[in-house]
Amino acid sequence: MIYRYIFGIFIISYISVACSSIKTYTEAPAARQVNGFKTFAFVSPDESEMDQASLILFEEIRKSIAAQLRQKDYQPDTENPELLIAFNIMTDEEQKAVTRSTDPYGAYGRRMWAYNPYAWGWMPPPQTYREIKIEKTGTMVVDLFDKEAKELIWRGISTGPVNNPEERFETAYKMVNKLFKEFPISMKSAVSAAN
Repeated sequence: MIYRYIFGIFIISYISVACSSIKTYTEAPAARQVNGFKTFAFVSPDESEMDQASLILFEEIRKSIAAQLRQKDYQPDTENPELLIAFNIMTDEEQKAVTRSTDPYGAYGRRMWAYNPYAWGWMPPPQTYREIKIEKTGTMVVDLFDKEAKELIWRGISTGPVNNPEERFETAYKMVNKLFKEFPISMKSAVSAAN
């Protein structure tokens, strides 16, 4: 009996991981390794073109990225950072035509039977109609620059659905967590801690 529960939990966790709607991509254009750095600072965005809600979201994402980097032994340093971090958020809308039916029984059920206008409970044949559904996708791009060499050394891109405005903060946190999950630990901190 306990094996059924364990198997059920395994299947549910597998489906939830397989159906994850947030996708991440990372690339390192420069030949240098990211883990050779220790300190970081953020590039300030242009706040004049942002509304209050966007500023709050940017600040939360900044805190989340900083927390992820601290877990990897990188330290914030606003005066003389080795890494400069810039990030941006974009949304894209896609319109999809969805065909709906007025039949309460769905695609099967009553439509499987022949329509008899004299039978009890006869209803007119179901009508189909098309409705336009708007799906919003959010894209977060995080760039890490070598301040001294002035070159891009790491880029992370994360995409996910942002159809519900109430869940945008939670979606942003998930994007950052998934993006920095495989991010390398700072080797400089490990060396300095050992000495």
